Amino acid sequence: SCQLVLEKDSNSGLTILSGNAHNGRIFFGDDGNNDIGIIDYDHNDNSLSFTVNAAERMRILSGGEVAIGGSGFSGQPFSVQTSTANLGFMQSTGTSGAIMSFIDGNSNQNIGFGAIGNNHVFLKDNSEKMRIDSSGRVGIGTTTTTLGSGGVFGEINLRGGTEGAGIHIADNDANVHGGMFTSDNSLAMFIRTITNHPIIFRTNNSERARIDTSGNLAVGI
Repeated sequence: SCQLVLEKDSNSGLTILSGNAHNGRIFFGDDGNNDIGIIDYDHNDNSLSFTVNAAERMRILSGGEVAIGGSGFSGQPFSVQTSTANLGFMQSTGTSGAIMSFIDGNSNQNIGFGAIGNNHVFLKDNSEKMRIDSSGRVGIGTTTTTLGSGGVFGEINLRGGTEGAGIHIADNDANVHGGMFTSDNSLAMFIRTITNHPIIFRTNNSERARIDTSGNLAVGI
């Protein structure tokens, strides 16, 4: 039975009053250690710490920041500190996936990432946009990470809208801008420069052919 019971037919409570520069504590002990567990409120910095197995395991700072395994960082709502490489483990007991979502106060559009089967997935508005499968192949805009190779090659499989999919490449100021894309309307694949620059083909890091800005093809020059 309990040695201390507080009972009332309405709200009841327990108050621990300490000095402004002192601590209020609740200790848990056994026959081997009198303070193996502690709940400690520090009035110096208004933090609340929890000790388990004679070591501090969690702390809540005055701003509400929660720190596990360390003293925490002001302005960071949650932090985990450990001397090992493993920072945490999360598991869903369901079979449809395990997803963590992020949302700010200005939007109802969730960003999420997590696992579906053995795939690392990235979601936008609760819809999968990219995945990395267990072999390291990447699918963007599709859940299929292999296309025509039967999984033999390492691949990036890019799917776009109803018109097609494309990759654009440019420097910071887009002075040289090019790319490649597929088109359902044209029933073709395009490789192009968008700026006024040639397309150059190299093997063994030496130029073998080029198409200049007028469409002329030069080979072996």
